[in-house]
Amino acid sequence: MVNCELCGKETELQKANVEEVIVHVCPNCIKYGTPIQEKKQIFITPSQREDIIEDLREDYAKIIKQQRTEQGLSQKEFAQKLSQKESFISKIEQGSLHPTLEVAKKIERILGVSLTTRILNSKLSKETSPEVFTLGDLLKKKN
Repeated sequence: MVNCELCGKETELQKANVEEVIVHVCPNCIKYGTPIQEKKQIFITPSQREDIIEDLREDYAKIIKQQRTEQGLSQKEFAQKLSQKESFISKIEQGSLHPTLEVAKKIERILGVSLTTRILNSKLSKETSPEVFTLGDLLKKKN
């Protein structure tokens, strides 16, 4: 047991916000502040977690061009809606330029199509998954 930070009584304590300060108070002193509900923390070990990675579909260029023409949009009109240059749209539809996931999501909203796929990280081989650095690794590289 620990002591209340307001009255000093030794009892079970609860966190409370008293005049913008977080303190541990007894049940009698809780009335001087606002109780803070403790959130249960759930810890997930790396073996329990399966990260989902979004990636651009291989047929993105065909889907974009087909849907744009079906909606009667020229490349210029579509580029304006996307806040991009017409040449940008042309390169994407040719498949010579891969849009970022951010741009792909914007295209999905405008055209009402799906351009991304989700891949479970656990299915990826170690060669294709990005290398993870710790703070210690970063410090070693600077020295």
